Amino acid sequence: MAASNAVIGFDLQHALIKVLYASNMAKPSVETIPVSDEAAQAYDYVGMLESALSDYHKLPELQGAATTLLLPDNLVGIDYIGVPIMKKAKMAEALKTEFNGLYKNNEDLHWINYVIASGKRNAIYQVAMTDKPTLNALKTTLTNNKVPLKFISLQAAATMNAVYHLKQRVRRNSFIFVDIKEGVTNFIICGKEFLMGYYSLPFGYEILSREEVITESLLYEHDVAELAVINATELAKKKKLTFDVEEAEAIAEQLEEEAKSSEGEKQEGEEGEKKEEEQKPEENQEENQEEGQEEEGDKQPKQEQDEYGYEADEIQQLAEKIKKVGKVYTKKVPKRLPMFMQRPIPETEEGFILENFRVFEKRILLTKRHCDYDQLMPKPEFIIINMPEEFEFVIDSLNQDEDNKVEFRFFNAQKDISPVILENLELYGGLFFTQFNRKLVL
Repeated sequence: MAASNAVIGFDLQHALIKVLYASNMAKPSVETIPVSDEAAQAYDYVGMLESALSDYHKLPELQGAATTLLLPDNLVGIDYIGVPIMKKAKMAEALKTEFNGLYKNNEDLHWINYVIASGKRNAIYQVAMTDKPTLNALKTTLTNNKVPLKFISLQAAATMNAVYHLKQRVRRNSFIFVDIKEGVTNFIICGKEFLMGYYSLPFGYEILSREEVITESLLYEHDVAELAVINATELAKKKKLTFDVEEAEAIAEQLEEEAKSSEGEKQEGEEGEKKEEEQKPEENQEENQEEGQEEEGDKQPKQEQDEYGYEADEIQQLAEKIKKVGKVYTKKVPKRLPMFMQRPIPETEEGFILENFRVFEKRILLTKRHCDYDQLMPKPEFIIINMPEEFEFVIDSLNQDEDNKVEFRFFNAQKDISPVILENLELYGGLFFTQFNRKLVL
């Protein structure tokens, strides 16, 4: 039996396409379809979707189902633009002019807008935008596979829909929702039925170890940012630039290939000269042989070659070229802090979990602080956290800390939400765009 509703989402961390089917809204089912790691790492959304829909036997229930497609959050941007209060047509024209001035690639962007705040003189528009060629290609892929498309939106908005549907009382509040999954953590800023911001971390509840304290600086690499700072400092001091290990290796390989190709050309040239000499008349061969003998007498003994055919002086030249590339940026190691800055080592499993959760706690409090100081952002009244039930005790500890100055809530405190829904809130929320965030449909 085909499902009456379906939601398709992208899981880049695990290289999956996820599909939620819902004939019964309270008991949905979720199917996962693996796609190539290369497509996920390259953010090839169209390729991922085409791979998942290539065979109907993989997704038979999609036939005839009203389908919502959820774009990854990193494919959709949100901005805020202020426009003076005028006639509606004039305001729309002023908004378009301002948008085109801010985004030089405006012709390649599909964007929507709506007013989120207004006063006597100005109105604030929220603008959501995405890449137009990618959006059109995704639509074409669904059409070619005969999947009836109902809505297209972003995953953060769908997650917000699920929260509003499952917890009706929070719709009139401003809060931060933190969805801690395996391999990823999503932060969503909700402002009284408006999606005001979102971002993700490339790790989830797997860092809540019961046996060791996880070093935050090693959770993910900051190579690009750190290299930018290092090279800016070195440029100011007029020193050699620093390169990543992989980049230095790539340069070395390129130099090695160039050396090999030049050696190959050299050998081909010598062989060509030999053929020409063989084709010459016999009377000239004697003269050439005499000249060749004289030249060979002047030559020095031939140097030994390594396993790749390089002579010693060539290897030395190649090494000098690689040295000129610059300094190598090595992988990070944990910093050793002075004793007075070190925190005590936990002695229990719960203690290790609480200590590791500080990685999330810090970012939650920083996000709240950003909202408190930004005039456009709502002032969060509380924090809602969705994570496995085994970590619920963390919430009590957070609320006991007087320094936090904000209330933390466990999302499934009543234990009335099924695990399938809790693990796929963004997919489940995709069923409710007729009720919430209708303006964020792209």
